[in-house]
Amino acid sequence: MFLSNVFGGFYSYQYKTIYESHHTKSKDADTIMAWAASASGIVQFFTRISVGHFYDVLGFKPIFNFLMVINIANGLLCYQLKMATVPYVACIELNYLVLGGIFAVFPAPVIKTFGIYYGP
Repeated sequence: MFLSNVFGGFYSYQYKTIYESHHTKSKDADTIMAWAASASGIVQFFTRISVGHFYDVLGFKPIFNFLMVINIANGLLCYQLKMATVPYVACIELNYLVLGGIFAVFPAPVIKTFGIYYGP
């Protein structure tokens, strides 16, 4: 779980700085990043519900593989997309989709593997 959160954890604290450093003349940069951060709550809400449902249907591996493919693609593309607002905001939302999915999918396998005493 730690390694799957390295990019997302660092990126979630730096995405505003990265965007604003390349949009210094734009007065809307702060507003756009604030809206992106606000939308991330909605993205995480729906992600956690849907990943919880699909975990019961598909199991751990397909969901986690899908999340990691998104995470890798996002990690490779997000810095290159910093100049375009809409794709960069999409990268931010995909980052929070992955983080919400990871935190929704991990508790059940951890308890199955380590038990209720050592799991949580």
